[in-house]
Amino acid sequence: MTSGDAIRVRLLARHFNDLQGLRFVLVGLVGVCACSGYLSTGNGLVALTLMGAAFPVIMFGMIGLDRFYARRFGRVRGGAKGALVIVAALASLSVVDSHLMGLPSACWALWSLWPAWIVWDCWPLRRYHLFTVAGALYVSFTHVRVPSISEDVWLAQGLLILCWTLVATGLADHLLLVHLTQRSTGDAVNQGAH
Repeated sequence: MTSGDAIRVRLLARHFNDLQGLRFVLVGLVGVCACSGYLSTGNGLVALTLMGAAFPVIMFGMIGLDRFYARRFGRVRGGAKGALVIVAALASLSVVDSHLMGLPSACWALWSLWPAWIVWDCWPLRRYHLFTVAGALYVSFTHVRVPSISEDVWLAQGLLILCWTLVATGLADHLLLVHLTQRSTGDAVNQGAH
């Protein structure tokens, strides 16, 4: 076993569930739709309607992605669902920050620690998560906003950027998972032939 093989095994063992990036692509695209709907109309009801319509899309999409990943790559105990619950909880807690204008958002700064940990633990293979760290910190520090911008516009603009980073890093994670598993499978076949 080479050092590259050891790195692949460690990465797959520790991060199999969060490498299932199509889940984050789905959540990111739904967020992009909701934020874009609000920014284009300026109507909070449009954003809430889009989010309400997106809820079944996310639920059924996650069920379909769970089946896809189980068939294609197998299952590992635990799951990305815990990470998604944490993300949803921190996003919901950002409402608490609404009365603290003039200070960076603590919720979004804390949220940036998760992708920062992924970068640190998986360096250099997943360094692209630095974009998600930057997106979350952008949302956090733009909380100190120009007074003429409404709270909703601040959040929609920041989340739009953050959601696009989730889409990009989710695709990169999925491609990395495919690459790691194909290479592992190919190595096993080659060793079996010898």
